[in-house]
Amino acid sequence: MSPYRSSALLASAALVLGATIAPAVAFADDQTSAGVTATDASSTDAATDTATPDPTATPDPTTTDAAPTVTHPSIEELRQDLAAVEKTSAQAVTDKGGWSLVGTDAEDGGKTEPIHARYTGTAGFFREPGMGSVIEIQGKGTYATVSTLAGLPGLRGALKAVAKPDAKWIFDSEPSISLLSGQGMTASLSPNGMVGDFTAAKAGFTKTPTESVAADGTTTYEMSVILPGEDGDLTTATLTVDPDGVLTGVVTASPTEKTSVTYAYAPQKPVAEPAKSTVITESRLVKGMLLSELPAETKSIAKQVATQVEKIAGKQGVKPATIRSAAVILTQRLNLELGMRTFTTKRIAGGVRITGTDRYTHTRTSYTIKADGSKAVVRKA
Repeated sequence: MSPYRSSALLASAALVLGATIAPAVAFADDQTSAGVTATDASSTDAATDTATPDPTATPDPTTTDAAPTVTHPSIEELRQDLAAVEKTSAQAVTDKGGWSLVGTDAEDGGKTEPIHARYTGTAGFFREPGMGSVIEIQGKGTYATVSTLAGLPGLRGALKAVAKPDAKWIFDSEPSISLLSGQGMTASLSPNGMVGDFTAAKAGFTKTPTESVAADGTTTYEMSVILPGEDGDLTTATLTVDPDGVLTGVVTASPTEKTSVTYAYAPQKPVAEPAKSTVITESRLVKGMLLSELPAETKSIAKQVATQVEKIAGKQGVKPATIRSAAVILTQRLNLELGMRTFTTKRIAGGVRITGTDRYTHTRTSYTIKADGSKAVVRKA
């Protein structure tokens, strides 16, 4: 089980293109080491005077190695406990002004990759080297690196077709995006979002969980569960909660993936939006996928028209007027679906010429369709 779910952008890219990025933004998990005063080694007293422990003294419970208290709550009790952790963790984000996450992820026995994320209150950032990066801006939308689609056939051709060969980021406009809830990357990675995977009604626990409470009040929950969207795979999970009831760590393992993440709560460094010159909109990239295959697409349209009019004509013979009408109807419908005037028709003797034009690079491809008895003949113009 991955400790994060795909962003809306990644999901839509997968559906439309068949699957998200490059500036690395520094993470606000700066740690300042506490100062340590060294013992003055030249002092005889400091070097030799050692206190003798009092054997009758009561041990300090915060410094003992006492074994944790282990219990086995019912599944319903576990759900209630985790629901409280979910609420407390969400409040901690609000009180502290943000969160950061660091950890590792390994899929299908592959290389273990570091993962990083942070939430500032108005923006979220996620990065995994083998996957790419995602930036989500509250009330605006999602940026994802082009590098996540690196394995997509025709990607570079698509970028060239829309005159954005050097684009590094894809932008999906989502004015209604919420970074606190929903299916976006930041909401899914948030501490409360992570716990929410386990409190979801569809999460199916397969055996009695274990709850361990350490001497300092830290609680560890261990469970086996089938999570929504995991194709029935059994996931073992360990959630660590601090004495205040706030989530601090999650470790999960399934047959296909192992992950481990820890959380810190504090104000985070701002997330910078990518430079406009490095960004391509998702809709433009989708158009690029078509335009990169413009010659083949134009030929395909011409053949579709020819096949259609031959079926209509039967033994009566193909008429030039029928060819022209079918070509106009098909190209107009395609232009409407694309949201741009890519295909045009022109009347010629005996039929029609269909032209596909790349509005960004101004390249053109044309095919003619002419009546010839019972056939509609397609030729490159």
